Amino acid sequence: MVVVRMALGPEALEVVGRSVRVRIPVGSTSEEVYAVPIAALRADAEGDVWVEVLLDDDSTRWVEVRVGMEASGLVEVEPLGEGLPSPAWVVVGRRANGQPRLGEHRRLP
Repeated sequence: MVVVRMALGPEALEVVGRSVRVRIPVGSTSEEVYAVPIAALRADAEGDVWVEVLLDDDSTRWVEVRVGMEASGLVEVEPLGEGLPSPAWVVVGRRANGQPRLGEHRRLP
């Protein structure tokens, strides 16, 4: 359970005992970041997080990433070691025939 305390004026009595929806902005970035669909993230047994990137020759490679903020189905990632090509497609799943399902990664301001 999360308890949120707010300082409200006279309208506070209108929300006592009611369900409310609260939006709390937790941060933003002032520089460009990589963002990938949540479905593109894979974690291994050690807790390291990876994305699979489609290369120009239709092969793929795994890139280890550090995960940042998440919003609207996208997650900020920072490549560790070898970077992400830009623009690029990331694998978000596999079809029954083994072919990758793709999602675009983006550089967001």
